[in-house]
Amino acid sequence: MNPNPGTRRFQRLTRAEYEKSVLQLFDLEIDASRWLPEDTFLGNFNNLSAAQSLSTTLLESYLRAAAEVSRIALGNPEALSASSKYTNPIHVSQHSWDHLEGTPFGTRGGMVVRHDFPTDGEYVISIETLFGKGLPGQDLDISIDGRGVAQLVLEHNGNRTVQIQTKPILVSAGQHEIAAAFVKRIEGPYEDRLSPFNWSFVGGEDAQQWANYGITALPHLADLMITGPVTSGPVSETRSRAKIFSCDPNTEEEEYQCARQIISRVATQAYRRAITDQDLAGPMDFYDGSA
Repeated sequence: MNPNPGTRRFQRLTRAEYEKSVLQLFDLEIDASRWLPEDTFLGNFNNLSAAQSLSTTLLESYLRAAAEVSRIALGNPEALSASSKYTNPIHVSQHSWDHLEGTPFGTRGGMVVRHDFPTDGEYVISIETLFGKGLPGQDLDISIDGRGVAQLVLEHNGNRTVQIQTKPILVSAGQHEIAAAFVKRIEGPYEDRLSPFNWSFVGGEDAQQWANYGITALPHLADLMITGPVTSGPVSETRSRAKIFSCDPNTEEEEYQCARQIISRVATQAYRRAITDQDLAGPMDFYDGSA
């Protein structure tokens, strides 16, 4: 009998495995679908090596993901102002009795997003709403990591979409949870001519005035946009930076050893085995060339 079982097939990380690995290494929650295509299923499994071919295009996707994750984890004190827009799925019901997990008590509807702030600085949060024509104004509560930072007054002017925004808000670098929700004004069901549907979008406005006759359509939060940094400063200590920078060199002589220590520790966790000098040769050559 031949004792050689053969070679092991190449196997890459799936989206879920990639997200878990980044979380363990850098304490960073990411959505791998931003960079990686959908995983191929074989026999109802997406982690079989037989289905995990690696094309040059897919390899570039993993390289782009690694570069972007590195920038998010480390932050960027020279980040330029940019806008990120989050759209609320229409299946999220926003009735007066619908409370969204992650928003403050006493609110209804809204949305919760996790956003990566590249540096300490001031950011502007913009909100777009739908529905609610003919109804009195609504108050919108904006919070970051559970702490209220702004309250906006929504006054409809007859348009189908209304946009309002906060003044610049000082936010520290790193990942933060942004929540926006309407302050609840009524507790019970609507006094409509028709019994309200469980899904609030059924009561939406329509071009035909008779289409939703007798149905209340409270304002719905449609989009949340974060713009900044308007003004920026240094990158403060974040959970990701604390996990990466395990040493702080005081002299130039200590910098090389500190870099080697950081790379060794991260590589050991990433490879899930003891690393060799050969494993460190490439990263340290890259460090020498850029230091």
